[in-house]
Amino acid sequence: MSKWKQHQMEDEVRRALANVNLSPEKAGHKFGRPYITAYQLAIILSENNPDLCSKLEKQLGGKGTDKHHSLSQYVANELSVRIKNEEILDIEGVFLKTQDIVTLEFTHDVVSSATDTISLFRLKDEA
Repeated sequence: MSKWKQHQMEDEVRRALANVNLSPEKAGHKFGRPYITAYQLAIILSENNPDLCSKLEKQLGGKGTDKHHSLSQYVANELSVRIKNEEILDIEGVFLKTQDIVTLEFTHDVVSSATDTISLFRLKDEA
């Protein structure tokens, strides 16, 4: 069994994304739910399950982390493959072009160096 399935990552991701909502001032906006970066998603997942990184043998992620050892990269890759293969239908992914972005800084000392694109994800709005 894969670690993704063993640790019920799809359900964990859905729970995390379900709690990402617009501020009350923007509720009902035509754009729908906000997207979050794979870094933000990894941070939420690790906050919800403090042992997750060690269970998956990953670091949280960001600049200086080998991409094969990053929770953010792992989650982004797994979601991308499963969305592409239509195994996951209720999560959307898009890319943020990093042109003119040098770095993005997050909590937990996570810093993203701006490579070509950054993955963004959100739970689809219910129809």
